[in-house]
Amino acid sequence: GIPTDVHPTTGVSSVETVLTVLHAGGKFDNQNAGGGYKVSGGLHGVGISVVNALSQNVKIQVDRSGKEHVMLFERGVATTPLQVSN
Repeated sequence: GIPTDVHPTTGVSSVETVLTVLHAGGKFDNQNAGGGYKVSGGLHGVGISVVNALSQNVKIQVDRSGKEHVMLFERGVATTPLQVSN
C-alpha cells in the first residue's frame, strides 16, 4: 500500500503527495540503489495524480499496520487530512 507517514520533501502525508504530485510514485525513485522498479507499466508516474485532478471526488483508503487510513479529495485538492481508524 501507499506509505502513510509524512513525506520528507512535501511535508504532508505520502498519501497526499502521491495523489497530488506528478511522478511521486515509488517506482520512479531511482536515486537510492534498488529504490525503483526495474520495469514498470503505466503513464510514467502520473496515473493516480491525474485521475485525482480530473475527478470531482476521490476517496482513498489505505490499509497499513492493521489500521485503515482514509482521505478525501475534490478536483485534486485534499478536503480532509489523512484520518486513521481501527
